[in-house]
Amino acid sequence: MLFIQFPLWCRGILGFYVVASHPTALNSWITGPAARFIEKLSEEEVQSIFMKVLRKFVGSLHEISEPINFVRSTWYSNPFTRGSYSFRSVESEKHDVWSSQIAAPIIKDNCPVSFIFYILFKYY
Repeated sequence: MLFIQFPLWCRGILGFYVVASHPTALNSWITGPAARFIEKLSEEEVQSIFMKVLRKFVGSLHEISEPINFVRSTWYSNPFTRGSYSFRSVESEKHDVWSSQIAAPIIKDNCPVSFIFYILFKYY
């Protein structure tokens, strides 16, 4: 089998996951500096490499067609998130901090500031 050379940023790909509410869709996470780096690449280049990685690992088990659509976030360069990430740690429960408390808006100068992240939903 021909060895496929992958760019170094591929080491940041955490995995591919079936989206429960859309069984024909896949979600993938990319972590660390690679997540920032791929925002500089074209959609076509990122999609092409992701498909090569997916086929490398499961292509012998499944026929993998080209995607109908490919969407990626601009998590790092988005001026509203700038790469931030939120999660409830095991310490949250210990300190009696709950999603509902974080979901409550902060009022400053009569102007509410709200946070919208999946951490705010109690089932995550």
